[in-house]
Parts: sequence; structure tokens; C-alpha cells
Amino acid sequence: MVSRDAVLVDLRRALGELRPDDAEPLLGEVERRLRGGGKRHRLGRSRLVEELEPALRQAFPSRADRLILELTRELWPAGVLGPVPTVFAVGPGAQALAARDVAVDLEPDDYPSLVVVGPRPSPFLGLRLLVHLDSMVLGSREGCDFALADPGLAPRHLMITRDATGGVLVEDLGSESGVLVNAKRIHWTWVTEGDEIRAGGLTLRFVAPSS
Repeated sequence: MVSRDAVLVDLRRALGELRPDDAEPLLGEVERRLRGGGKRHRLGRSRLVEELEPALRQAFPSRADRLILELTRELWPAGVLGPVPTVFAVGPGAQALAARDVAVDLEPDDYPSLVVVGPRPSPFLGLRLLVHLDSMVLGSREGCDFALADPGLAPRHLMITRDATGGVLVEDLGSESGVLVNAKRIHWTWVTEGDEIRAGGLTLRFVAPSS
């Protein structure tokens, strides 16, 4: 594992060499997030990783993967699945994760997202699912966009779809236990900020993207 300070040192070097014009603002954003300073951020976490990744890969090709994984782990301590590299175990291997009771982070991101808010404790509590594609599937089968080894999930349990206007649709894919949105069973429905979705043994909170 790479330490937080080592990541910051390497980021400073990479950005100073490859992006000198905006190195300081980007470094400041990273440091505020990693050190817990301030509540207002110029960039969302996904966008921040997207901005930093090319410089890290160019400056440190042999160890960029480890640096980016550590940065991701620091930015989403409870885990994240989506367009960013992750160290969170998914699929069959996730069955070995220990149940945990952590603080749930509901900060808006650059993409619509689902955050696991229940049950407590749970191996997946706090995990963030970033909906970065037009349609994504949550289920227990390896190969789903969000593959979680929850025993209550069907192999392909529900689909999340984004439309051209930014709306987000949740659809049950014929699961036996169904999908509930705000405690009502649905076949499909549009979701908005704060809606709670129950699928299998998981409760997920919908978090609208940052504007």
C-alpha cells in the first residue's frame, strides 16, 4: 500500500512537470479532500481522478496503478464502483468481506450514484455505485456493471438508465424479490435525490449529481 504522503509527493512532481499551469489548484483540491479541510470543492471526486490520472501514468508508468488505487481509496474510503480504479472486492470474492458499520458519505459526485445505506452492519455499507454509462445493471452475477455478492440479489436484479435530460430510471429485471422505491414495489420508476431503493438485502440511496 502507498502512503497518503507518498501519493501527494508524486502528484506534486507529476503535475509540476506535466501540468505546471494548473498544478497548484489541483494539488490544493487533493490536499483539502485528503486532509479533510473545508466543505466546498471545485471538482467532484470522479472528475478529479480523471484530471490526475494521465499525469500520473505519464510520470510514473511502472507504479501509476498503485498510486491511482491509493488515491481512489482515500477519496472514497467506503469503496466505489464505476469509471475509476477500485480496490473494492466485488463478485464472488466479495463474500469474504467482513460486515462493517461505517459513516455513510452522501456527497454528490460528477455522476448520478447509488450509495448503500443499509443494512447496518453490512460488507457493502457506504459503497458508492457511480452511474457513468447510459444503462447499468446491478446484480449478483459476475459481469454485471455492479456485481455484488449479496444473497438476496438476483443474478441481474435491476437496471439503472440515464436519459438525455439527466433523468434516472430504475427498472426491475424480473427479480423474484422485486425492487422497492420508497417502500413501494415498482416495475420501473424515475428516481430523484434522496429516494431509497431496496434490492435484495440492500438499501441504496439515490444521490443526484453535483451541478
